[in-house]
This record gives sequence, structure tokens and C-alpha cells, in this order.
Amino acid sequence: MTRRVFAWLAAGLLPLSAGAHIGNPTTIHEGLAGPVPVRVSVRVPSVVPGLADINVRVFTNGVTRVTVLPVHWKTGLEGSPAPDVCVPVPGEPNLYHAQLWLMARGAYSVNVAVESAAGAGKIVVPINSLATTRLPLSTGLGAILGGIGVFLFALAVTAAGAACRESVLEPGVVASKGQIWTGRLGVVFSSILLAMLLYAGWSWWQTEDRDYRNNRMHKPLPVLADVVVEGGRQILRLSGLSTNQSGSATPGLSFLVPDHGKLMHLFLVREPDMESFAHLHPVRRAKNVFECSLPRLPGGTYSVYADVTYDSGLSQTLTATTLMPESDLSLTAPAVLTDPDDSWRIERQESGELGDGYKMVWERGGTLYAGRETSLRFRVLDAKG
Repeated sequence: MTRRVFAWLAAGLLPLSAGAHIGNPTTIHEGLAGPVPVRVSVRVPSVVPGLADINVRVFTNGVTRVTVLPVHWKTGLEGSPAPDVCVPVPGEPNLYHAQLWLMARGAYSVNVAVESAAGAGKIVVPINSLATTRLPLSTGLGAILGGIGVFLFALAVTAAGAACRESVLEPGVVASKGQIWTGRLGVVFSSILLAMLLYAGWSWWQTEDRDYRNNRMHKPLPVLADVVVEGGRQILRLSGLSTNQSGSATPGLSFLVPDHGKLMHLFLVREPDMESFAHLHPVRRAKNVFECSLPRLPGGTYSVYADVTYDSGLSQTLTATTLMPESDLSLTAPAVLTDPDDSWRIERQESGELGDGYKMVWERGGTLYAGRETSLRFRVLDAKG
């Protein structure tokens, strides 16, 4: 029943969160830190190194201390700094906040320790530290730096001209006509030299910026997704998986580990209405080929999002678009799913059947806003209501 609950929930809420993007910077984890129930929200920075915002909400009284510690997968606890103490947020009971530096790219675990009158405990939140954007230079700051640069350029060439013209003169001696022309030539040559140095610096910066955009910024990996018919069933095949977590050509997806027991979590979303949704779990058929059986979904264009996790703990999103053909009467075989946990939803509703006579109803509490924490409330009803 759990998977059917997830399918209904995801299919119902996905159209409401369509403005979100792959690689959402916020990770939310709920669990128990010893006897204390907590909800941890970690908003990772969009550049590396950068500051991560961590909020810890405790759902009990008597908490005396909350600490957080970022642990990079390569360094472990031995190579990590001392934990930071979270400070209570004024006017918000039971909410604690801290900012932590994430200095390196890759997988981190945020260790959250909570001390309370009922005892102490720890919870670990896995996150990814990845550069996903370029921070722009504001117009005002650019104008200020440009003005300073022009002033320093003029100061440098003026100093060079004065040095060529007057540095060899005795105090009080007036420069001759030849020395004046020597100073002017010094201004010209120093201007040319400084301009060449500035151009070289600009070229270096452009090279670094291209390298950052092309090689260091984390992006979803584009793959190929095709729907084929085999044995009377529709099969979704992902191929062209030829890049690894560092962006190099090999070894592809050779070093994957299960996440929640699955090597790949795949989501199909019908575009543009987002009325049809499927959560599937393809299996590996070759080194860089994954396949799964498809349920009977309406035809149309579907966006494909697949999540995988490397053995380092770093996760990656694969993206594609595929065309789902309309229902084919020749498909006489029933839709046998690749994984018993596969699930799907064909229409968007605020209630759904869970099976065994149970029904789930979402009690909509108001408008949902991106980037704002919201508690969702549901009612699960039996056959008698």
C-alpha cells in the first residue's frame, strides 16, 4: 500500500510543483534523533565553496542543544571540523538555525546531534555539494570596480611618464624638451603594456569561466529514451549513458549503488498537461542500458527523469523526452511491471483509492509556495468512511 500512496501523492502534487527544477537545492529529512522527532532542512549553496543554510525543527520540548557537522565522503569524521552549535530562531519556538561552509564538491552527510531532557541522539542527512549556477556581478559593483580600474590605469601610466621624465633630474631642475618627450613616450609604452596585460587577464578569465560552465557546473545528464514493443508489451529503454559523475567519458554508470533498494528511480510525466505520472524502477540490461515495462499510459510526449546514486554517495539526474504511442490493440499481453513497487496515476485528483477498501483524501490547506516549508495533511478512510 505504501507505494500506491506515494503514486497517488506524487501524481496529485506534481502539477502543483511544476515550477520546481531538477536538482532542487533544498533537502528535507524527517526522523528521530534519539527520542526527539526532528525535521531537518538543508539548503545547499549554488556555488562551491559556499554556505549551506541548515534549519532544525524539533517537535518536543526540553531540547537544550543542537549541533550540526558536515562530513565529506572522502575525509570522514576524522578529517572534519568541530560541530557548529545551532542558535534558536527568535520568535519561532523549537526552530534552530546554522550556516556551514561546504568547501568541496561531492557527497556530504550532515550529522545533526540533539540533546534534550529525554536523552541525546543523532540523525544523518545526506546531501550533494555541487556548483549549479554562476553568481552575477551586480551593475553597481561593476561600475565601482570599473571606475577604480580606470583610476588605477591612469595613475600607473602617469607614474610611468613622470618616472621617464623627471626621475634622473636634480631637485628644482626643469625638464628639457627631450625629457618631456621621453616622458610622453613612457606614457604611450606603459599604456600599451598595461593594455596587453589587461587583455591577457581578461582572456584568462574567459577561459576559466568557460571551463567552469562546461566542466565544473553540475547539470543533468541527457540520455536517450525509446519506447519499444517486445513480446506484446511496451518497454521503455534508456541508453546513451556515457558520462560519469565527473563529466568524463568513462566509466559511465558502472559504479552505482542502490538508493532505497533500487538502482534507478525513474519518473514519467506527460507534457504539457502533467495529468499522467509514473514512478518506475528500470533494471540494468547492459553496462549503460536500463529497461522497464510500461503500464498502459495515455499516448503523448513524456518527460523522463531518472535518479541514480554513485558509490561515493553522489546522486545524478538523467533527463530525456520520449513519445508514448497511443494504445495499440496489438498489445495483447497484460502490462506486467518490471518491479512490484512500480506505480502510476493517470489523472490528477485530490483523493485516490489505495486498495483494500481504503481511500486517501488530501485536506488542502491553502496555496503552496516554492521555497516555503509547508505541512501537508491527509485523511485515510476505510470502506465505511
